[in-house]
Amino acid sequence: PFVVPYLFHYFGVTLPTSRITAPAASMNIPVPVPAPLPAPPPPPPPPPPPPPPRPPVPEPVPVPLPAPPAPPPPPVPVPVPAPGQAAGVCLLWGDPHVMTFDGTRADYYSSGEYWIVKSDSLWIQGRYVPTDFTNGLAVTKTIAIGGPVLKGNKLIIAPTYTTWNNARVLTGFPSTFERPHLLHMAYNNVGALVDEAQDASKKHVVHVKIFDETPEGIMVQVN
Repeated sequence: PFVVPYLFHYFGVTLPTSRITAPAASMNIPVPVPAPLPAPPPPPPPPPPPPPPRPPVPEPVPVPLPAPPAPPPPPVPVPVPAPGQAAGVCLLWGDPHVMTFDGTRADYYSSGEYWIVKSDSLWIQGRYVPTDFTNGLAVTKTIAIGGPVLKGNKLIIAPTYTTWNNARVLTGFPSTFERPHLLHMAYNNVGALVDEAQDASKKHVVHVKIFDETPEGIMVQVN
């Protein structure tokens, strides 16, 4: 290729110049701008905290049923002596008349305080007071019971009241009073009248049973 231009130059041949064209103007082609990506969605809210535990419901407390009313106490039975052993009985009534344990009758009309029973274990005294109804003759007004069998306690029975160690008992009619393993008392209209002159329709009787380690005990009835 070098030989041909050399020959043209040697023989005075002008070589045609090559036409150089300017480059075409560049075209501004817009470059598409990518749309911004949407923001990611916010994270979901945290779940709500669990509700606080409910306080325990207290179990209902059962209400106890009221106890049924106690049945009325039975009348104090008259003791039955053991076979071959007679029970001793002493009666006092009126102004006053006395039927002793051995069956002897005695009458007393003077006022004062006298022994009715005086043994190693049981003491019973009577107070005799005159009244207009008996024209000044004494009648039994108060009975006092004590002694070792009552463990140092004192029982007094009067026409309008009964006391145990100076405290009123048997305040209702009918009513009962008891000291376990010592004595039982009942105040009611049960029992026979000692004095036939009394009005049976107004009968008020005090029954006393003293526990002296025998099956029948010691029975006292005052009306």
